[in-house]
Amino acid sequence: MCPRHVERAYLDGRIDSFLIKRLSPSLNSFKVQSGVPTPTWNRFDLGFKLLYLDGLRSTESEFARRIYSNHIKAFSLGDMSEPGNPKKLGVDRFLADFAEIFDNLRHSGFDTDISLLPLAHDGTPINGGHRTACAISLGIPITSVQTGLEPVQFDYRFFKKRGVVLNDLDAAALRLVSATPHAAVALLWPAARARDREVDVLIGPAIYRRKIPLSLKAGHNLLTRVYANEPWLGDPEQNHPGVRRKLMECFSGRDDLRLIVFDAPPNVDRVALKERIRRIYGIGKSSVHITDTHAEAVEITQMLLNENSRHFLEHARPNQFSATRAKISQFKTYLRENEIPSHSVAVDTGLVMGAYGLRPPNDIDVVSDRPLPAGPVEQHDGRYRSVELPELLQDPAHHLFFRKVKFISLENVAALKSKRLAGQDREDVILIQRLIRPQTERILQNNLYMRLQFAHLRFRRRIIKIIYALGAGPTVKRLYHMATRR
Repeated sequence: MCPRHVERAYLDGRIDSFLIKRLSPSLNSFKVQSGVPTPTWNRFDLGFKLLYLDGLRSTESEFARRIYSNHIKAFSLGDMSEPGNPKKLGVDRFLADFAEIFDNLRHSGFDTDISLLPLAHDGTPINGGHRTACAISLGIPITSVQTGLEPVQFDYRFFKKRGVVLNDLDAAALRLVSATPHAAVALLWPAARARDREVDVLIGPAIYRRKIPLSLKAGHNLLTRVYANEPWLGDPEQNHPGVRRKLMECFSGRDDLRLIVFDAPPNVDRVALKERIRRIYGIGKSSVHITDTHAEAVEITQMLLNENSRHFLEHARPNQFSATRAKISQFKTYLRENEIPSHSVAVDTGLVMGAYGLRPPNDIDVVSDRPLPAGPVEQHDGRYRSVELPELLQDPAHHLFFRKVKFISLENVAALKSKRLAGQDREDVILIQRLIRPQTERILQNNLYMRLQFAHLRFRRRIIKIIYALGAGPTVKRLYHMATRR
């Protein structure tokens, strides 16, 4: 068992030598603590790592491998190497080491004779992201040491600047919300114009921030879930008529919806924070909504940080058929009573069409990565699929969320029905085709911009290396800082 305080000599071999060299010479006693870690705003990389571990713990998918590889590529600017470790080169080595860390922690727990997790003065991890992600995924404690060093900043802006595409950033953010016990979401409605920087100061460091353009129809569908338990919504049979006034108030401006994910531990008064933000905009409750519970934060990010979910908000008529609501409720009860993890199963075919309001559902077809117990569901296999099952369940490009339930995307439903051509399939494909949209030019342009940013940063790093190799590094650095301070 590790003591609560350790001397400097105890750290040798347990944290990286380059960190030991940075420790304050005046410090010889360091506080040690143990506990299950949680994500922090400045370690956005944990979202990518957790997504890979999700695949590793079920069936590894190409999505899991790709998103992990791309975040390592962003870290290393394409070199796929780890500073200070010349043997760690190439994505396969990274993946092998990650799997080894995961297996060791799962079978033996965290061994303080081998390592400690170094924390900065603010309590956030300096390195050891793979160990931290494994501990979060497994829910096991690790032992960390307070070094007093400056924190690192690998936040979402870091990865955005280094070329990680927006959909992958969304996926990592959504995973972090689910892994952060006190995650909260602030929605700045389009009616709240400008002054967002003042809000950022009040909220503090954001885990993620995103602008999301929504139509009034999408706003209607979103508001019915954000305020799902409010009596003023009205009867779902009438498509919640009470939401219309709220819609006009919240979506009266020209700005996009702004989503801010942040950590709000129990000492944060969310009601008081909400009131302070409302005073900034001066339009009362039409300016902001802040989630009250972790479950609400997860549901909102599922709806907004997934491209297929946003398509659903824009095009679906989820209250069109009472049978849809009844079967979704029946399905959620089935999952709860059988203790089936919601991430391991997705609704398929007919109920997807029912949720979109295309036709009433007749049954509850599902796909899953495991055999399901008997119940009201019919489990589909991989026949007629153009996408493998692990990809359907893990890759956000192939599913969406509504009412905390995972649904196979409309495009994948159409692909299956086009191959199967049984029963109503032909008619269903015609109905679906009216709603399927290609990837927008705006998203393609955004991805191109990110890749150009990545190329620019790699070129900049090479120039810096050349300057230092020529011995002019300190001089150029000093001149640069003098110029930028003017």
